[in-house]
Amino acid sequence: MIADGYERNESITKFRVRVYCNTNCLNTDEELDAAKRFKGQAKREEQKKTCEVCEKEYTRGRTETSSTFEARHTCGNVCAGLRRKAKTEEKNKQAGKTCANPECGKTFYRRTTGETWTKFQKRETCSKECGHAKRRGGKPAKPRKVSNKGKVPSTLPPVTPLQREIPSPPRPTVIKVWRPESWGGSYTRQVS
Repeated sequence: MIADGYERNESITKFRVRVYCNTNCLNTDEELDAAKRFKGQAKREEQKKTCEVCEKEYTRGRTETSSTFEARHTCGNVCAGLRRKAKTEEKNKQAGKTCANPECGKTFYRRTTGETWTKFQKRETCSKECGHAKRRGGKPAKPRKVSNKGKVPSTLPPVTPLQREIPSPPRPTVIKVWRPESWGGSYTRQVS
């Protein structure tokens, strides 16, 4: 015999566990929502860790899995960013390289803006100038050649200076100012 409220597509096991008649009744139960919200709260509060950056104590989040919590070292995103920055700076300091330019020889580190670890491993010199000097092999830089290609030599005689002085032209006393016809047209103006 099948009990009242049993649905044909529901297994007997699920029917025996089910407490509510339908999903509407299930969604209106406030006690069940509170029970879901605080489910496992006591167990989460037992798991405590200390933040590596600010040294505050923190617990596992409500939706955080235990494996994620075990892998976490900080209490939040701000401390995680500070920890990551400190680890990167420490790694940069340990990975210093000596410049391959024989005249320079100073220690250089990875550029923190725009240089990946792969590019840093390939780089041998501290700057562009040292890279040029290394490729030249200690030889001085050659002066740039000036190309005369396309230049035609002048066949004109040299210019002689004038025998007299040429005065500058006089300033006009009246000038004509252009204006559109809709504004009244052009007019003349006295210049002082």
